[in-house]
Amino acid sequence: MSLCPCCSGLAYDHCCQPYHQRQQYAPTPEALMRSRFSAYAIGLVDYIVETYAPKLNAAQFRNDIADGTQLQWRLLEVISSDAKENSGTVNFVAWFMDEQGQLACLAEHSRFIKEGGQWYYLDGEQRHPDTVYRQRGRNTPCPCLSGKKFKQCCA
Repeated sequence: MSLCPCCSGLAYDHCCQPYHQRQQYAPTPEALMRSRFSAYAIGLVDYIVETYAPKLNAAQFRNDIADGTQLQWRLLEVISSDAKENSGTVNFVAWFMDEQGQLACLAEHSRFIKEGGQWYYLDGEQRHPDTVYRQRGRNTPCPCLSGKKFKQCCA
């Protein structure tokens, strides 16, 4: 039994796998965010496309989405999340190794909508990576998952 790529600490089959296999819908914006991160990490392009808000017609960006699944997604840190009846937000930092093998991150305030009982990703406002790097403590574990401290690894 392997841990879920979304960094929840749960086994994949008890976390994001039921969403990926369309056995159930993610019950919250945070659960959808985590399942989308996991989908990027394991290359589930169709799931990512399907979880964009329908009005965005994400299928037209399928190749760009597929390119994103080629990165080595390492760590998801959910900073905060909020859900109302049909809208929600998630603030997160997603760490990955870029094409040159350098640690990078995507920090975003994402918006979600609920239509027909299902949550969808709507859009997001990105934060500059330098801000995220400065906020990360030098003695915290490195997000590349090397087991070293950030200051001794990728800082």
